[in-house]
Amino acid sequence: MKITEHDSIFRLMSPKSCYFYFVFIFILDLQQLSAQEKFYFYQPKTIGSESSFNPLRMIFNNGYGILAANTRNNDITAINYSIGLENTWDNITSPIEHIGIYGWGNFFLGELIPTSYELKNAQWWPNYTNHLIGGGMLYRKTSEWYEFNGAPNPKLLAYINIMAMHLFNEVVENNSFKGTNIDPITDLLLFDQLGILLFNNERAARFFSSKLKMRDWSLQPSLNFANGELDNAAQNYVIFVPYPGSNRTSLFYYWGNNGIVGLSRELKNKDNLSLGFGLTLKDFVELSTTDGVRKVTTDLVWTAGGFYDRNGSLLTSLILSGTKRYRALLNIYPGILHIGNFSPGIFGALNKNNEATVGVSFSFLPVAISFSQ
Repeated sequence: MKITEHDSIFRLMSPKSCYFYFVFIFILDLQQLSAQEKFYFYQPKTIGSESSFNPLRMIFNNGYGILAANTRNNDITAINYSIGLENTWDNITSPIEHIGIYGWGNFFLGELIPTSYELKNAQWWPNYTNHLIGGGMLYRKTSEWYEFNGAPNPKLLAYINIMAMHLFNEVVENNSFKGTNIDPITDLLLFDQLGILLFNNERAARFFSSKLKMRDWSLQPSLNFANGELDNAAQNYVIFVPYPGSNRTSLFYYWGNNGIVGLSRELKNKDNLSLGFGLTLKDFVELSTTDGVRKVTTDLVWTAGGFYDRNGSLLTSLILSGTKRYRALLNIYPGILHIGNFSPGIFGALNKNNEATVGVSFSFLPVAISFSQ
């Protein structure tokens, strides 16, 4: 049988050669695994969102963030992890084959190049915001957390931690689908790696930390042990841009499962109040699953949010939206309320039917414990 040039490319990107790709990227990242010059993103505080940060909680927030969609069951025991892992692994170890099936034009114009702002053709947006910038910052913050806690090789541990988090996220998103799923190829092999390289650079880390004051304002994931449902999980970020002519007012952008834009005002003692409006995730919509190829976009709905932070550590937030699951979502972080020697975090949510869910979190636990009507 004649072997064409096209066939030879497929052989070059066989599963075995993809293992070498992973090794190459890993070694490339390791070139910058020197000691941190300073901490840019991790703040070892006892109050607010920063007091709750740890690598396990990050995995819950990032991995299960998709469960906020109306179309997804938030019972974590209903997720088909085995098929999710098998299909994700098949895609990332045979990327050229699956990109060919998906279509190279669709891949470049939908996943890589910002050519359209239509939702059905703007898969590139979360690739840049959530994976390149958000994931890169989380890698840097996690390495700082490991270094602060005296772990050896903090950047190496952070790399392993972050890639495990991203892989878990792709497994949950894939769920029971079998076939070509381009998302893990774009995310795991490209944008997640580029994000790590970007935030290993001191200038880039300093820019996002000092100039944009980028922070991790994630939620407090809460597990209802009675029914296996996970609520209030989302990996969220925020940046601030000084408002022209004012030393105390900034424009802010809060994103993750949503996108909220508004104004932030410095009050006193480095406390800040931020109010904004925007759009949030309502549903994931399957554009096409023909011929075993998956193409997904999002359906968005209105949202508005208020945030109160102290020097970048989020103390409390209230988010309203038109979603079915979270009509109102309140988070009060540890350090605000005190019960004896304990200072738990509290979360409360109302759904479209005004049914309430309440959760209690502690800084030392990766998930909160929740109860619902």
